[in-house]
Amino acid sequence: MKNTWKTPGDHPGSWYEIRAEFDALLTDTQVYQAAGCIGYALRQTLHGESLSEPEKAKRTGDGRTIVRFSYDSTKSQSDDPDDQSAFEIAGQYVREGSPLRTTNRAGANTAGTRLCEGLGANISAKFWVR
Repeated sequence: MKNTWKTPGDHPGSWYEIRAEFDALLTDTQVYQAAGCIGYALRQTLHGESLSEPEKAKRTGDGRTIVRFSYDSTKSQSDDPDDQSAFEIAGQYVREGSPLRTTNRAGANTAGTRLCEGLGANISAKFWVR
Protein backbone atom coordinates (compact mmCIF):
# COMPACT_ATOMS: atom_id res chain seq x y z
CA MET A 1 0.00 0.00 0.00
CA LYS A 2 1.39 3.38 -0.99
CA ASN A 3 1.67 6.00 1.75
CA THR A 4 0.31 9.17 0.14
CA TRP A 5 0.45 12.77 1.27
CA LYS A 6 -2.77 14.32 2.59
CA THR A 7 -3.75 17.79 3.71
CA PRO A 8 -3.57 18.11 7.52
CA GLY A 9 -7.33 18.52 8.08
CA ASP A 10 -8.09 15.45 5.94
CA HIS A 11 -5.67 13.06 7.59
CA PRO A 12 -7.33 10.96 10.28
CA GLY A 13 -5.08 9.45 12.90
CA SER A 14 -1.38 9.96 13.34
CA TRP A 15 1.26 11.24 10.94
CA TYR A 16 5.04 11.31 11.05
CA GLU A 17 6.18 13.46 8.12
CA ILE A 18 5.45 16.97 6.90
CA ARG A 19 5.90 18.26 3.38
CA ALA A 20 6.02 22.05 3.08
CA GLU A 21 5.83 23.66 -0.34
CA PHE A 22 6.82 27.32 -0.71
CA ASP A 23 5.96 29.35 -3.79
CA ALA A 24 9.48 30.77 -4.07
CA LEU A 25 13.06 29.56 -4.44
CA LEU A 26 14.30 29.76 -0.85
CA THR A 27 17.92 29.96 0.19
CA ASP A 28 19.16 27.51 2.82
CA THR A 29 18.95 30.34 5.38
CA GLN A 30 15.32 30.97 4.45
CA VAL A 31 14.52 27.24 4.68
CA TYR A 32 15.78 27.23 8.29
CA GLN A 33 13.93 30.48 8.98
CA ALA A 34 10.69 28.92 7.70
CA ALA A 35 11.38 25.78 9.74
CA GLY A 36 11.60 27.91 12.87
CA CYS A 37 8.23 29.48 12.11
CA ILE A 38 6.59 26.11 11.41
CA GLY A 39 8.09 24.52 14.51
CA TYR A 40 6.92 27.44 16.66
CA ALA A 41 3.34 27.10 15.37
CA LEU A 42 3.25 23.33 15.89
CA ARG A 43 4.65 23.58 19.40
CA GLN A 44 2.22 26.37 20.29
CA THR A 45 -0.85 24.65 18.82
CA LEU A 46 -0.26 20.91 19.15
CA HIS A 47 1.90 20.99 22.30
CA GLY A 48 4.05 18.14 21.03
CA GLU A 49 7.65 17.43 20.25
CA SER A 50 9.96 19.75 18.36
CA LEU A 51 10.03 19.78 14.56
CA SER A 52 13.05 18.07 13.02
CA GLU A 53 15.69 19.91 11.06
CA PRO A 54 14.76 20.23 7.38
CA GLU A 55 15.51 16.79 5.94
CA LYS A 56 15.29 17.47 2.23
CA ALA A 57 15.04 20.76 0.38
CA LYS A 58 14.28 20.56 -3.32
CA ARG A 59 14.15 23.60 -5.56
CA THR A 60 11.97 23.06 -8.62
CA GLY A 61 12.29 24.50 -12.10
CA ASP A 62 9.02 26.37 -11.71
CA GLY A 63 10.16 28.49 -8.76
CA ARG A 64 9.03 26.42 -5.78
CA THR A 65 10.89 24.96 -2.81
CA ILE A 66 9.73 21.69 -1.26
CA VAL A 67 10.99 20.75 2.20
CA ARG A 68 10.37 17.61 4.25
CA PHE A 69 10.43 17.31 8.03
CA SER A 70 9.90 14.55 10.59
CA TYR A 71 7.30 15.14 13.27
CA ASP A 72 5.49 12.58 15.42
CA SER A 73 1.93 13.85 15.83
CA THR A 74 1.20 11.13 18.40
CA LYS A 75 3.37 13.02 20.92
CA SER A 76 0.84 15.87 21.17
CA GLN A 77 -0.15 16.65 24.74
CA SER A 78 -3.49 18.03 23.56
CA ASP A 79 -6.59 15.87 24.06
CA ASP A 80 -8.02 17.08 20.77
CA PRO A 81 -5.19 18.36 18.53
CA ASP A 82 -6.32 20.63 15.71
CA ASP A 83 -3.92 19.81 12.87
CA GLN A 84 -5.63 22.07 10.35
CA SER A 85 -5.43 25.11 12.62
CA ALA A 86 -1.79 24.36 13.46
CA PHE A 87 -0.81 24.50 9.79
CA GLU A 88 -2.91 27.60 9.10
CA ILE A 89 -0.98 29.32 11.90
CA ALA A 90 2.29 27.92 10.53
CA GLY A 91 1.54 29.49 7.14
CA GLN A 92 0.82 32.81 8.82
CA TYR A 93 4.07 32.66 10.81
CA VAL A 94 6.05 31.80 7.66
CA ARG A 95 4.79 35.07 6.16
CA GLU A 96 4.69 37.33 9.25
CA GLY A 97 6.96 35.70 11.84
CA SER A 98 6.14 34.50 15.32
CA PRO A 99 4.15 36.84 17.58
CA LEU A 100 5.86 39.93 18.97
CA ARG A 101 7.27 39.43 22.45
CA THR A 102 5.56 41.64 25.02
CA THR A 103 8.14 41.31 27.80
CA ASN A 104 11.91 41.13 28.27
CA ARG A 105 11.80 37.62 29.80
CA ALA A 106 13.93 36.31 26.92
CA GLY A 107 16.62 38.89 27.66
CA ALA A 108 17.22 42.60 27.76
CA ASN A 109 15.50 44.57 25.01
CA THR A 110 13.62 41.58 23.58
CA ALA A 111 10.15 43.09 24.06
CA GLY A 112 8.82 44.01 20.64
CA THR A 113 10.99 41.44 18.84
CA ARG A 114 10.10 38.05 17.35
CA LEU A 115 11.65 34.69 18.13
CA CYS A 116 11.30 33.77 14.43
CA GLU A 117 11.21 36.32 11.62
CA GLY A 118 8.84 35.63 8.73
CA LEU A 119 9.80 35.47 5.07
CA GLY A 120 7.41 38.22 3.95
CA ALA A 121 3.85 38.56 2.73
CA ASN A 122 4.74 37.50 -0.82
CA ILE A 123 5.75 33.94 0.18
CA SER A 124 3.10 31.39 0.98
CA ALA A 125 3.32 27.79 2.11
CA LYS A 126 1.16 24.71 1.62
CA PHE A 127 1.43 21.67 3.86
CA TRP A 128 0.83 17.92 3.59
CA VAL A 129 1.30 15.14 6.13
CA ARG A 130 1.67 11.36 6.11
